[in-house]
Amino acid sequence: MLILKTPSRNTALSFRDYFAGKGIQTQVTENNQFFIVESVKEEDDFLVTKELNFLKNQEHPEDLIVRAAWDSASSDSGSELPAVSASLPLNRICTLTGLTVTACIAVFLLQSFMDGSSGRPVFDALSLNAAKFHDGEYWRLITPAFLHFGFTHIGFNTVIFAVLGWPLEKYLGAFRLLALILISGITGNVAEYCILAADHEMSPENFGGLSGVVNGVIGYLAVLSRHPDLPPKMRLIPGLFTFTLIMIVVAGLFLNGIANAAHVGGLLAGILMGAVDFFLLKTGKLAFRVPEKE
Repeated sequence: MLILKTPSRNTALSFRDYFAGKGIQTQVTENNQFFIVESVKEEDDFLVTKELNFLKNQEHPEDLIVRAAWDSASSDSGSELPAVSASLPLNRICTLTGLTVTACIAVFLLQSFMDGSSGRPVFDALSLNAAKFHDGEYWRLITPAFLHFGFTHIGFNTVIFAVLGWPLEKYLGAFRLLALILISGITGNVAEYCILAADHEMSPENFGGLSGVVNGVIGYLAVLSRHPDLPPKMRLIPGLFTFTLIMIVVAGLFLNGIANAAHVGGLLAGILMGAVDFFLLKTGKLAFRVPEKE
């Protein structure tokens, strides 16, 4: 039985997860740029009709669908990842999210060509060096976030940040994302510096990466994902927060050379900022933006 025909993959997956929560098996297929949601078993048609009539009589049926999709905790419930193509749309690059990713890539390329066995001028210019910070180079609190060491390191950080950052910026604005980048990045960098400074065998500025910021965004969205009016595209991918916690524990217990203090510091900063904004949203002092083009 046909349930829904929509051009939005996100909406189709949310409906699929809603019916899955009701014990009704459905399938999503794509046909001519439309996503079609259908029930799998004929004996479920009566239940499908009953649920569709129930949703029609609700004032805000989308809230029920989003909440049920979240509770189902499936691997891709309503989470729409941006399509990867050879050329990214210019309007996405010219955003804070796009500029942040571009800055990370640019710094990584400079590191690849300029840093080597004879010296590390790029790393030395951006690392959190306490003496130079006290001399007025205050940017060093945040710039270690743009340093990366290897393709896997930068690839993982920038892809996750892009997937989560674009919808956050779209619905809450660039200022909110900028505050999250700065606060979670600085908190993570300072936390990692303090941990390494306590280890006399390691240089306290010898770290870098956007992962503290990434963890901050994850913590922020994990809190906001409990808001009933959260736009579906902002909803945190189910299981990602739990996976983040597991990786922090595993890194802390078994892995060396991982800036785990930056992960923890960024995550806690993001959770705290998420709690503040959740309260502001509930009290009406903050609202989700409605973009001109959805």
